[in-house]
Amino acid sequence: MKNNKKGFTIVELVIVIVVIAILAAVLIPTFVNVIKQANLANDQSLIRNMNTTLATSKILQNGFSYAGDAITALNANGFTGKYTPYTAGYHYGYHFESNTMYIIDESNAVIFPKSNVSLSDLWVIWSNNATDKVEGATKYVSLVNVTGGYYSTHFAAGTNYTLDLAGHYINVTPTLDNVTVVNGVFISGATQGNDLTPMTAGSEVDVTAGTAEERTVVENKTFSFTEALREKIEWTSNVTYKNCIFYNWIGSTSAVMKNNLTFDGCTFIDATKYVFNLQDDGGDKAYEGTFTIKDCTFINCARGINIPVFVCGKDNPGKIIITGNTFNAVTEQNRSAIQLMKQEVSGAEETTENREYINITISNNNFTEIATTQAGIFTIHEGVIKLSGVSADHLTFSGNTVDSSISPDKYIVNDDGKADSEFSPYNIAEFKSALIEKFNAGKK
Repeated sequence: MKNNKKGFTIVELVIVIVVIAILAAVLIPTFVNVIKQANLANDQSLIRNMNTTLATSKILQNGFSYAGDAITALNANGFTGKYTPYTAGYHYGYHFESNTMYIIDESNAVIFPKSNVSLSDLWVIWSNNATDKVEGATKYVSLVNVTGGYYSTHFAAGTNYTLDLAGHYINVTPTLDNVTVVNGVFISGATQGNDLTPMTAGSEVDVTAGTAEERTVVENKTFSFTEALREKIEWTSNVTYKNCIFYNWIGSTSAVMKNNLTFDGCTFIDATKYVFNLQDDGGDKAYEGTFTIKDCTFINCARGINIPVFVCGKDNPGKIIITGNTFNAVTEQNRSAIQLMKQEVSGAEETTENREYINITISNNNFTEIATTQAGIFTIHEGVIKLSGVSADHLTFSGNTVDSSISPDKYIVNDDGKADSEFSPYNIAEFKSALIEKFNAGKK
Protein backbone atom coordinates (compact mmCIF):
# COMPACT_ATOMS: atom_id res chain seq x y z
CA MET A 1 0.00 0.00 0.00
CA LYS A 2 1.46 3.36 -1.00
CA ASN A 3 2.22 5.95 1.72
CA ASN A 4 1.05 9.40 0.57
CA LYS A 5 2.11 11.32 3.70
CA LYS A 6 4.39 14.25 2.95
CA GLY A 7 6.66 16.23 5.31
CA PHE A 8 7.98 19.77 5.13
CA THR A 9 10.57 20.48 2.51
CA ILE A 10 13.89 22.03 3.48
CA VAL A 11 12.84 25.29 1.85
CA GLU A 12 9.66 25.39 3.90
CA LEU A 13 11.57 24.72 7.13
CA VAL A 14 14.07 27.46 6.32
CA ILE A 15 11.21 29.89 5.69
CA VAL A 16 9.63 29.03 9.06
CA ILE A 17 12.95 29.47 10.85
CA VAL A 18 13.54 32.82 9.18
CA VAL A 19 10.04 34.01 10.15
CA ILE A 20 10.60 32.94 13.78
CA ALA A 21 13.96 34.71 13.83
CA ILE A 22 12.41 37.90 12.49
CA LEU A 23 9.61 37.77 15.06
CA ALA A 24 12.11 37.13 17.84
CA ALA A 25 14.27 40.04 16.68
CA VAL A 26 11.23 42.31 16.79
CA LEU A 27 9.46 41.02 19.91
CA ILE A 28 12.30 40.20 22.34
CA PRO A 29 13.61 43.81 22.56
CA THR A 30 10.02 44.96 22.98
CA PHE A 31 9.44 42.41 25.74
CA VAL A 32 12.71 43.34 27.46
CA ASN A 33 11.76 47.01 27.29
CA VAL A 34 8.33 46.27 28.81
CA ILE A 35 10.02 44.50 31.73
CA LYS A 36 12.47 47.38 32.17
CA GLN A 37 9.66 49.94 32.18
CA ALA A 38 7.76 47.89 34.77
CA ASN A 39 10.86 47.66 36.97
CA LEU A 40 11.48 51.38 36.60
CA ALA A 41 7.90 52.09 37.64
CA ASN A 42 8.50 49.98 40.77
CA ASP A 43 11.71 51.89 41.48
CA GLN A 44 9.96 55.23 41.09
CA SER A 45 7.12 54.17 43.37
CA LEU A 46 9.59 53.02 46.04
CA ILE A 47 11.59 56.25 45.83
CA ARG A 48 8.41 58.31 46.22
CA ASN A 49 7.52 56.34 49.34
CA MET A 50 11.04 56.75 50.71
CA ASN A 51 10.96 60.50 50.16
CA THR A 52 7.59 60.83 51.86
CA THR A 53 8.98 58.96 54.87
CA LEU A 54 12.17 61.03 54.92
CA ALA A 55 10.25 64.29 54.94
CA THR A 56 8.29 63.20 58.00
CA SER A 57 11.26 61.61 59.77
CA LYS A 58 13.46 64.67 59.39
CA ILE A 59 10.83 66.82 61.07
CA LEU A 60 10.38 64.33 63.91
CA GLN A 61 14.12 64.00 64.47
CA ASN A 62 14.89 67.72 64.08
CA GLY A 63 17.03 67.09 61.04
CA PHE A 64 19.76 64.64 60.05
CA SER A 65 23.46 65.17 60.70
CA TYR A 66 24.63 62.63 58.12
CA ALA A 67 23.35 60.81 55.07
CA GLY A 68 23.53 57.63 57.12
CA ASP A 69 20.99 59.08 59.55
CA ALA A 70 18.48 59.22 56.70
CA ILE A 71 19.06 55.55 55.91
CA THR A 72 18.61 54.69 59.58
CA ALA A 73 15.28 56.57 59.52
CA LEU A 74 14.19 54.63 56.43
CA ASN A 75 15.13 51.35 58.09
CA ALA A 76 13.01 52.28 61.09
CA ASN A 77 10.04 52.66 58.76
CA GLY A 78 10.20 49.32 57.01
CA PHE A 79 12.67 49.92 54.18
CA THR A 80 15.40 47.57 55.42
CA GLY A 81 16.57 45.36 52.55
CA LYS A 82 14.92 47.52 49.87
CA TYR A 83 17.93 49.42 48.57
CA THR A 84 18.64 47.22 45.52
CA PRO A 85 16.78 48.70 42.54
CA TYR A 86 14.35 46.55 40.57
CA THR A 87 15.97 47.75 37.34
CA ALA A 88 19.20 45.94 36.52
CA GLY A 89 22.26 48.19 36.52
CA TYR A 90 20.52 51.01 38.41
CA HIS A 91 21.45 52.43 41.82
CA TYR A 92 19.89 54.58 44.53
CA GLY A 93 21.51 57.68 45.96
CA TYR A 94 20.65 60.20 48.67
CA HIS A 95 20.93 63.98 48.37
CA PHE A 96 21.63 65.34 51.83
CA GLU A 97 20.86 69.01 51.14
CA SER A 98 17.33 68.33 49.87
CA ASN A 99 16.73 65.18 51.96
CA THR A 100 15.76 63.26 48.81
CA MET A 101 16.45 59.80 47.41
CA TYR A 102 17.22 59.52 43.68
CA ILE A 103 17.51 56.87 40.98
CA ILE A 104 20.77 56.54 39.04
CA ASP A 105 20.58 54.71 35.68
CA GLU A 106 23.09 52.38 34.04
CA SER A 107 24.86 55.31 32.36
CA ASN A 108 25.31 56.89 35.83
CA ALA A 109 22.84 59.69 35.11
CA VAL A 110 20.47 60.90 37.84
CA ILE A 111 17.04 60.33 36.30
CA PHE A 112 14.39 60.48 39.03
CA PRO A 113 12.97 62.62 40.54
CA LYS A 114 13.63 65.29 37.92
CA SER A 115 16.03 67.93 39.20
CA ASN A 116 19.39 69.55 38.61
CA VAL A 117 21.12 67.24 41.07
CA SER A 118 24.27 65.63 39.69
CA LEU A 119 25.92 62.33 40.58
CA SER A 120 28.67 64.08 42.52
CA ASP A 121 26.01 65.52 44.84
CA LEU A 122 24.67 62.11 45.87
CA TRP A 123 25.56 59.62 48.58
CA VAL A 124 25.31 56.30 46.75
CA ILE A 125 23.97 53.29 48.67
CA TRP A 126 26.77 50.74 49.12
CA SER A 127 26.62 47.16 50.44
CA ASN A 128 30.17 46.00 49.58
CA ASN A 129 28.91 44.01 46.59
CA ALA A 130 30.57 43.75 43.19
CA THR A 131 27.89 45.86 41.49
CA ASP A 132 27.78 48.72 44.05
CA LYS A 133 30.46 50.92 42.49
CA VAL A 134 29.16 53.86 40.44
CA GLU A 135 31.74 55.50 38.22
CA GLY A 136 32.00 59.20 39.02
CA ALA A 137 30.51 58.96 42.50
CA THR A 138 32.76 59.87 45.40
CA LYS A 139 30.35 59.66 48.35
CA TYR A 140 28.81 56.43 49.63
CA VAL A 141 26.63 55.25 52.53
CA SER A 142 27.40 51.78 53.84
CA LEU A 143 24.61 49.38 54.77
CA VAL A 144 27.06 46.87 56.26
CA ASN A 145 30.15 46.52 58.40
CA VAL A 146 33.26 46.88 56.25
CA THR A 147 35.60 43.93 56.78
CA GLY A 148 37.08 43.42 53.31
CA GLY A 149 35.10 42.27 50.31
CA TYR A 150 35.13 44.81 47.47
CA TYR A 151 36.21 47.73 49.65
CA SER A 152 39.79 47.89 48.39
CA THR A 153 38.71 47.31 44.77
CA HIS A 154 35.97 49.95 44.76
CA PHE A 155 37.97 52.62 46.53
CA ALA A 156 41.40 52.11 45.00
CA ALA A 157 43.87 54.99 45.12
CA GLY A 158 43.54 57.79 42.57
CA THR A 159 40.25 59.29 43.74
CA ASN A 160 39.31 60.65 47.14
CA TYR A 161 36.17 59.08 48.62
CA THR A 162 34.00 59.64 51.68
CA LEU A 163 32.23 56.66 53.20
CA ASP A 164 29.41 57.24 55.70
CA LEU A 165 29.39 54.14 57.90
CA ALA A 166 25.86 54.84 59.16
CA GLY A 167 26.75 53.42 62.56
CA HIS A 168 28.61 50.38 61.20
CA TYR A 169 32.30 49.68 61.69
CA ILE A 170 35.33 49.40 59.42
CA ASN A 171 38.08 46.89 60.14
CA VAL A 172 40.24 46.42 57.04
CA THR A 173 43.91 46.07 56.18
CA PRO A 174 45.73 47.67 54.50
CA THR A 175 44.60 51.24 55.13
CA LEU A 176 43.31 53.26 52.17
CA ASP A 177 44.42 56.83 52.87
CA ASN A 178 42.22 58.21 50.08
CA VAL A 179 39.03 57.06 51.88
CA THR A 180 37.67 59.16 54.73
CA VAL A 181 35.09 57.43 56.91
CA VAL A 182 32.54 59.21 59.09
CA ASN A 183 29.60 58.47 61.38
CA GLY A 184 30.43 55.03 62.71
CA VAL A 185 32.98 52.90 64.49
CA PHE A 186 36.62 52.96 63.46
CA ILE A 187 38.98 50.04 63.94
CA SER A 188 41.24 50.25 60.87
CA GLY A 189 41.31 50.68 57.10
CA ALA A 190 40.80 54.36 56.24
CA THR A 191 41.40 57.99 57.19
CA GLN A 192 39.36 58.99 60.23
CA GLY A 193 36.76 61.71 59.71
CA ASN A 194 34.08 63.11 62.02
CA ASP A 195 31.87 61.35 64.57
CA LEU A 196 33.83 58.13 64.75
CA THR A 197 34.15 55.93 67.80
CA PRO A 198 37.62 54.33 67.92
CA MET A 199 37.33 50.74 69.14
CA THR A 200 38.96 47.35 68.86
CA ALA A 201 37.43 44.14 67.58
CA GLY A 202 36.26 41.76 70.29
CA SER A 203 36.27 37.97 70.29
CA GLU A 204 35.61 34.98 72.55
CA VAL A 205 39.04 35.51 74.12
CA ASP A 206 37.80 38.75 75.71
CA VAL A 207 34.97 36.98 77.54
CA THR A 208 36.01 35.46 80.86
CA ALA A 209 33.95 34.79 83.96
CA GLY A 210 34.17 37.05 86.96
CA THR A 211 32.82 36.56 90.46
CA ALA A 212 29.88 38.08 92.28
CA GLU A 213 32.37 40.21 94.22
CA GLU A 214 34.59 41.17 91.29
CA ARG A 215 33.08 41.17 87.84
CA THR A 216 34.98 40.96 84.59
CA VAL A 217 34.62 44.19 82.59
CA VAL A 218 34.74 44.03 78.78
CA GLU A 219 35.00 47.58 77.49
CA ASN A 220 35.10 49.41 74.12
CA LYS A 221 34.88 46.30 71.95
CA THR A 222 32.92 45.57 68.79
CA PHE A 223 31.34 42.13 68.48
CA SER A 224 29.95 40.65 65.28
CA PHE A 225 27.59 37.74 65.73
CA THR A 226 28.71 34.13 65.58
CA GLU A 227 26.97 31.28 67.36
CA ALA A 228 30.13 30.43 69.27
CA LEU A 229 30.54 34.02 70.47
CA ARG A 230 26.88 34.24 71.47
CA GLU A 231 27.15 31.05 73.52
CA LYS A 232 30.27 32.33 75.25
CA ILE A 233 28.65 35.65 76.15
CA GLU A 234 25.32 34.21 77.24
CA TRP A 235 26.80 31.54 79.49
CA THR A 236 29.73 33.33 81.08
CA SER A 237 28.77 34.62 84.53
CA ASN A 238 29.47 37.90 86.28
CA VAL A 239 30.50 40.02 83.32
CA THR A 240 29.82 43.68 82.56
CA TYR A 241 29.96 44.79 78.92
CA LYS A 242 30.62 48.52 78.87
CA ASN A 243 30.43 50.78 75.80
CA CYS A 244 30.56 47.79 73.46
CA ILE A 245 28.86 47.54 70.08
CA PHE A 246 27.08 44.38 68.96
CA TYR A 247 26.31 43.87 65.26
CA ASN A 248 23.78 41.49 63.73
CA TRP A 249 23.14 39.97 67.13
CA ILE A 250 20.72 37.07 67.57
CA GLY A 251 19.74 36.10 71.11
CA SER A 252 19.56 32.36 71.67
CA THR A 253 16.23 30.63 71.05
CA SER A 254 16.87 27.76 73.44
CA ALA A 255 18.74 29.31 76.33
CA VAL A 256 18.82 32.35 78.57
CA MET A 257 21.42 34.52 80.17
CA LYS A 258 23.35 33.09 83.08
CA ASN A 259 23.98 34.77 86.43
CA ASN A 260 24.66 38.48 86.74
CA LEU A 261 25.23 40.00 83.34
CA THR A 262 25.19 43.75 82.68
CA PHE A 263 25.21 45.61 79.37
CA ASP A 264 26.08 49.22 80.14
CA GLY A 265 26.17 51.91 77.44
CA CYS A 266 26.24 49.33 74.65
CA THR A 267 24.79 49.70 71.16
CA PHE A 268 22.98 46.97 69.24
CA ILE A 269 22.81 47.40 65.48
CA ASP A 270 21.10 45.36 62.76
CA ALA A 271 19.93 42.50 64.98
CA THR A 272 18.00 40.04 62.82
CA LYS A 273 15.94 38.52 65.67
CA TYR A 274 15.70 39.25 69.39
CA VAL A 275 18.77 40.97 70.75
CA PHE A 276 18.09 39.26 74.07
CA ASN A 277 15.87 36.21 74.40
CA LEU A 278 15.50 35.55 78.11
CA GLN A 279 13.46 32.42 77.53
CA ASP A 280 14.55 28.83 77.80
CA ASP A 281 12.22 26.83 75.57
CA GLY A 282 11.20 24.19 78.08
CA GLY A 283 14.71 23.55 79.35
CA ASP A 284 16.19 23.65 82.84
CA LYS A 285 18.29 26.78 82.48
CA ALA A 286 15.75 29.34 83.61
CA TYR A 287 17.24 32.67 84.50
CA GLU A 288 19.03 33.28 87.79
CA GLY A 289 20.77 36.29 89.24
CA THR A 290 20.39 39.82 87.89
CA PHE A 291 20.30 40.73 84.25
CA THR A 292 20.75 44.45 83.53
CA ILE A 293 20.43 46.43 80.31
CA LYS A 294 21.47 49.99 81.14
CA ASP A 295 21.89 53.10 78.95
CA CYS A 296 22.01 51.03 75.76
CA THR A 297 20.77 51.94 72.28
CA PHE A 298 18.91 49.67 69.86
CA ILE A 299 19.25 50.63 66.18
CA ASN A 300 17.67 48.90 63.18
CA CYS A 301 16.93 45.74 65.16
CA ALA A 302 14.30 43.24 64.02
CA ARG A 303 13.13 42.75 67.62
CA GLY A 304 14.20 43.92 71.04
CA ILE A 305 14.01 41.89 74.24
CA ASN A 306 11.95 38.78 75.07
CA ILE A 307 11.45 38.48 78.83
CA PRO A 308 9.46 36.04 80.97
CA VAL A 309 7.02 37.47 83.48
CA PHE A 310 7.27 34.34 85.60
CA VAL A 311 8.94 30.92 85.77
CA CYS A 312 7.14 27.70 86.65
CA GLY A 313 9.17 25.11 88.53
CA LYS A 314 12.01 27.28 89.84
CA ASP A 315 12.50 29.20 93.06
CA ASN A 316 14.16 32.62 93.09
CA PRO A 317 14.22 33.12 89.32
CA GLY A 318 16.18 36.35 89.55
CA LYS A 319 15.44 39.88 88.44
CA ILE A 320 15.62 41.91 85.25
CA ILE A 321 16.50 45.62 85.08
CA ILE A 322 15.93 47.56 81.87
CA THR A 323 16.81 51.20 82.49
CA GLY A 324 17.97 54.31 80.66
CA ASN A 325 17.91 52.73 77.21
CA THR A 326 16.94 54.21 73.85
CA PHE A 327 14.65 52.00 71.80
CA ASN A 328 14.28 52.95 68.16
CA ALA A 329 11.71 51.28 65.92
CA VAL A 330 12.02 47.55 65.30
CA THR A 331 12.15 46.40 61.69
CA GLU A 332 10.33 43.06 61.77
CA GLN A 333 6.62 43.17 61.05
CA ASN A 334 4.25 42.86 64.04
CA ARG A 335 7.09 42.77 66.58
CA SER A 336 7.96 45.03 69.49
CA ALA A 337 10.75 46.53 71.55
CA ILE A 338 9.89 44.29 74.52
CA GLN A 339 7.82 41.10 74.55
CA LEU A 340 6.37 39.65 77.76
CA MET A 341 6.08 35.87 77.86
CA LYS A 342 6.13 32.92 80.27
CA GLN A 343 8.79 30.38 81.24
CA GLU A 344 8.52 26.78 82.34
CA VAL A 345 11.27 24.51 83.55
CA SER A 346 11.00 21.16 81.79
CA GLY A 347 8.62 18.82 83.59
CA ALA A 348 7.06 21.62 85.62
CA GLU A 349 3.31 21.99 85.60
CA GLU A 350 1.95 25.39 84.59
CA THR A 351 -0.43 26.37 87.36
CA THR A 352 -1.25 29.62 89.11
CA GLU A 353 0.29 28.29 92.33
CA ASN A 354 3.46 27.14 90.56
CA ARG A 355 4.39 30.55 89.15
CA GLU A 356 7.46 32.29 90.53
CA TYR A 357 7.34 35.87 89.31
CA ILE A 358 10.51 37.65 88.20
CA ASN A 359 11.07 41.13 89.58
CA ILE A 360 11.19 43.31 86.46
CA THR A 361 12.06 47.01 86.51
CA ILE A 362 11.56 49.04 83.34
CA SER A 363 12.58 52.63 84.02
CA ASN A 364 13.87 55.83 82.41
CA ASN A 365 13.87 54.37 78.92
CA ASN A 366 13.24 56.45 75.81
CA PHE A 367 10.94 54.94 73.19
CA THR A 368 11.70 57.23 70.27
CA GLU A 369 9.51 55.82 67.51
CA ILE A 370 7.70 52.79 66.18
CA ALA A 371 7.66 51.62 62.60
CA THR A 372 4.42 51.56 60.63
CA THR A 373 4.70 47.75 60.58
CA GLN A 374 5.51 47.46 64.29
CA ALA A 375 2.89 45.95 66.61
CA GLY A 376 3.69 48.22 69.55
CA ILE A 377 6.21 49.08 72.23
CA PHE A 378 5.32 46.05 74.36
CA THR A 379 3.62 42.87 73.17
CA ILE A 380 2.10 40.17 75.35
CA HIS A 381 2.89 36.72 73.98
CA GLU A 382 0.06 34.38 73.05
CA GLY A 383 1.27 31.89 75.66
CA VAL A 384 0.50 34.43 78.38
CA ILE A 385 -2.73 35.63 76.78
CA LYS A 386 -4.40 32.23 77.25
CA LEU A 387 -3.55 31.99 80.96
CA SER A 388 -5.79 33.03 83.84
CA GLY A 389 -4.73 34.95 86.91
CA VAL A 390 -1.47 36.45 85.58
CA SER A 391 -0.26 39.18 87.95
CA ALA A 392 1.44 42.46 87.09
CA ASP A 393 2.53 43.12 90.68
CA HIS A 394 6.18 42.31 90.03
CA LEU A 395 6.50 44.67 87.06
CA THR A 396 7.62 48.22 87.85
CA PHE A 397 7.44 51.10 85.35
CA SER A 398 8.86 54.54 86.11
CA GLY A 399 10.29 57.55 84.30
CA ASN A 400 9.89 56.19 80.76
CA THR A 401 9.58 58.63 77.87
CA VAL A 402 7.45 57.97 74.80
CA ASP A 403 7.68 60.11 71.69
CA SER A 404 4.52 62.09 70.98
CA SER A 405 4.24 60.46 67.56
CA ILE A 406 3.44 57.10 69.19
CA SER A 407 -0.25 56.55 69.81
CA PRO A 408 -1.17 55.40 73.34
CA ASP A 409 -2.98 52.39 71.88
CA LYS A 410 0.45 51.18 70.72
CA TYR A 411 2.04 51.19 74.17
CA ILE A 412 1.01 47.67 75.23
CA VAL A 413 -0.64 45.35 72.72
CA ASN A 414 -1.41 41.69 72.15
CA ASP A 415 0.87 39.29 70.30
CA ASP A 416 1.29 40.39 66.65
CA GLY A 417 -0.82 43.44 67.42
CA LYS A 418 -4.02 41.37 67.17
CA ALA A 419 -7.35 42.34 68.68
CA ASP A 420 -8.57 40.63 71.87
CA SER A 421 -11.28 38.86 69.88
CA GLU A 422 -8.69 37.06 67.74
CA PHE A 423 -7.60 34.92 70.71
CA SER A 424 -9.57 32.07 72.21
CA PRO A 425 -9.52 32.06 75.12
CA TYR A 426 -8.51 35.62 76.00
CA ASN A 427 -7.81 35.56 79.72
CA ILE A 428 -5.53 38.51 80.41
CA ALA A 429 -7.84 41.51 80.22
CA GLU A 430 -7.06 42.42 83.85
CA PHE A 431 -3.32 41.83 83.42
CA LYS A 432 -3.19 43.98 80.28
CA SER A 433 -5.27 46.71 81.90
CA ALA A 434 -2.95 46.71 84.93
CA LEU A 435 0.13 46.98 82.68
CA ILE A 436 -1.34 49.91 80.75
CA GLU A 437 -2.25 51.69 83.99
CA LYS A 438 1.22 51.12 85.46
CA PHE A 439 3.02 52.19 82.29
CA ASN A 440 0.99 55.39 81.93
CA ALA A 441 1.39 56.21 85.61
CA GLY A 442 5.15 55.81 85.34
CA LYS A 443 5.52 57.71 82.06
CA LYS A 444 7.12 61.14 82.00
